[in-house]
Amino acid sequence: MRSSLALALPLLLGALTGCVPSLHPLYTAKEVIFDPALAGTWRSEEGDTWRIAGAPGDAYEVVVVANGEPGRMEGYLIRVGEERFLDLYPAEPDFRNEFYAGHLLRIHHFVRIRLKEEALEAAVLDESWLEKQLDAKRYSVRHEKVGDNYLLTAPPAELQGFLRQVAAEPEAFSDSALYRRVR
Repeated sequence: MRSSLALALPLLLGALTGCVPSLHPLYTAKEVIFDPALAGTWRSEEGDTWRIAGAPGDAYEVVVVANGEPGRMEGYLIRVGEERFLDLYPAEPDFRNEFYAGHLLRIHHFVRIRLKEEALEAAVLDESWLEKQLDAKRYSVRHEKVGDNYLLTAPPAELQGFLRQVAAEPEAFSDSALYRRVR
């Protein structure tokens, strides 16, 4: 299984450019919060859409439509310091081939969420900024380098501590993408 993980990770990481993936979630069950104001359909000027609906257990079902292609995600909202983050995790794919499904790794991505009236601002950790910080050993958070990409491997408490440390860094996060409420 370890060799199949080594083969799958570069493919996964290459497909998710711009986002920093994590092996573990940002949250534990006791930290999850639910904000009904997040539910709705949100659209960017570029036409990308997020459809967010409540799901069992204070979760969200998030359908992200980018370049016309939908992707179903599970989402969990938590507060880290003064910021709120949505932990996105791919929904379980429906594969009929169990052998093939056993070779895929579902990973987490964190999105900083700010709700402002009828707008949602979303930003992710800046991949190139993080690479520079980790290479310079400026911050300590467990990770692995897979090819040219980083995969965070820290448990939830360590990930939250890291986000608290970098929250004030002006370049730590990508420019916020703005989504307007459609309904």
